[in-house]
Amino acid sequence: RARWRWADGRWGKAIFTVLHCVDHTILVFLAGAVAQVFVHEFNLRQISNSFHWLININPPELTFYLFLPVLLFDASMRIRWFYFKSLATLIVVFALLVVILNVLLTGVSLQYLVIPLVRAFGIGLQDWNLYHGFLF
Repeated sequence: RARWRWADGRWGKAIFTVLHCVDHTILVFLAGAVAQVFVHEFNLRQISNSFHWLININPPELTFYLFLPVLLFDASMRIRWFYFKSLATLIVVFALLVVILNVLLTGVSLQYLVIPLVRAFGIGLQDWNLYHGFLF
């Protein structure tokens, strides 16, 4: 059994333990946030330009094309087939039925609760209908 030789004793073990317990996607997010703050404060020429280009992507949905596939691939590689097979029915129920129910409840609650209040204050939304609420 190998023993780690930490330069500073307890602090190295504590930092390693904390970093080992935190999910790596959170660490990547935090590293990106630190990099953005660093790039924003200092002019790093090409690196700064690439960060500003990435942040100002138009449309913002393009971010899902960059990050979502990586996160889904990581999650799919970590799942065990036995657990996935045993929970497949529950996954389909949550993926389809609950999402459809959420869309219906959001649309109806917007149409009959929020929009009358907005119209009462005279803000507008005269062309609003139930289909707009479903798309919200």
